[in-house]
Amino acid sequence: MALSALLLSADPPVRALRSIALGSLGVFLVLALGADSSPDGGGPLTWLSACCFSSTTLGPVALLPPISFLAWVAYRWRTGSLRAIELGPRRITLPMLALWLVAVISTLGNPGALIGLLALGGLLTWVYILLLNERPDLFWILAAIIIAQSVVAIAQFVTQGDLGWRLLGEQSLDPELSGISVVMRGGERWLRGYGLTVHPNTLARILILCLLMLLAINKDEWSPIRRMASRSLYLLGYTGVIVSLSRWGWVSLLISAGIALIPCLRATIARRPPKVRPEMIGMLAALLAITLLFMVVYGGTVRGRVLDTETPLESRSIRERERDIAVSLSLIGEHPWRGVGYGRYLEAARQEDAWALVVHSVPLLITAELGLPGGLAWGVLAVLPLWRRGAWSRHARYSALWIAFWLLGLMDTKPNPLADIQSALLGGMTAGIVAASFLPSLPGKSDRVASPLSEPLLVADFQTKE
Repeated sequence: MALSALLLSADPPVRALRSIALGSLGVFLVLALGADSSPDGGGPLTWLSACCFSSTTLGPVALLPPISFLAWVAYRWRTGSLRAIELGPRRITLPMLALWLVAVISTLGNPGALIGLLALGGLLTWVYILLLNERPDLFWILAAIIIAQSVVAIAQFVTQGDLGWRLLGEQSLDPELSGISVVMRGGERWLRGYGLTVHPNTLARILILCLLMLLAINKDEWSPIRRMASRSLYLLGYTGVIVSLSRWGWVSLLISAGIALIPCLRATIARRPPKVRPEMIGMLAALLAITLLFMVVYGGTVRGRVLDTETPLESRSIRERERDIAVSLSLIGEHPWRGVGYGRYLEAARQEDAWALVVHSVPLLITAELGLPGGLAWGVLAVLPLWRRGAWSRHARYSALWIAFWLLGLMDTKPNPLADIQSALLGGMTAGIVAASFLPSLPGKSDRVASPLSEPLLVADFQTKE
């Protein structure tokens, strides 16, 4: 009772510590996912190059995660709740831990790779733990990321050039320059939307996962203003995904959205149609209108990306991916148990083929680097959290989010939680949201309207479960 009373009281130090912990992490997430985070991007997060093994320079933004961690530990210590920290369901934590242990073992003798891996693991774990235990409101964080990335990407696509936002790490985008990702449109090079990222595929995966997170935390109890804002974010983010011209991103979004709609489809098949709200019909109509408008205005770019695979640009891309898949399978066959070592794929691949690039498949990359144990851990982590009651009914939106994370990496280089900062953060956010859905609903909240991040989870809730 004393602990509960302390948490519910207006104790300024306690509330300040919690606000610092959540606020500093929120700012970090917006900067890391809403701006360029590449080592050479020139944006606000160039310090991240230290985790990419190309620099030892750290900037002020690097202090945000440690500040968040220390403030949260102090908050828990002051409330006497350090021992009540929730670690989440074992079907998520154990395979995640197994994957990281296999990766750590493979870095023994390579201190640089080990330091980078530990930094990535620490970030993912911290985001996961904080979201799971505190259940903060992520709405405005996701909104900032979606708005920043989508607005810039749409403007780039329409104007066919960059906006000159170098302070945020925007690249110099000239469709005529080699190395810039384009699609052929009637013999003309057409720029794909980058946003504030290093590649259009990176833009697509950030937006897709943020949109699905927004769907997962959606509540019927939201105010009309927030519900209207969320619908606007869906439309804006969807448009951002379209202008990225990411083929696999489109497929992944379609599959994930279909999974989220399974409860409606099942009810329809059972002739028990759920109540369809006017705003839902309006949202679907707006999404369809955006798609049709894009096809009418930019149908040539879609044909150049999807249908005209015989063009030199697309043919070369397909040949490169086929080559890299063959190289990765060869490496797996030569090093089935130990792998070539974490972070050493490209070095080993170019011994097989001097022109080899990183294979566009996260499970193949992980298996080649970490061996079959690493590939098995990846597969178990991707599948095991879906083995639950209600995975395709009341928990379908969480299943959609979880599947999207691993599906996006099935035919691309990321998101790979072992690879870079953005993937680690997206992985921690995804895992935190999904893991929270395994916990009992807060007192007084029904499963139908409860969101895993709807409000703070008091320490008293943990103690009642124990």
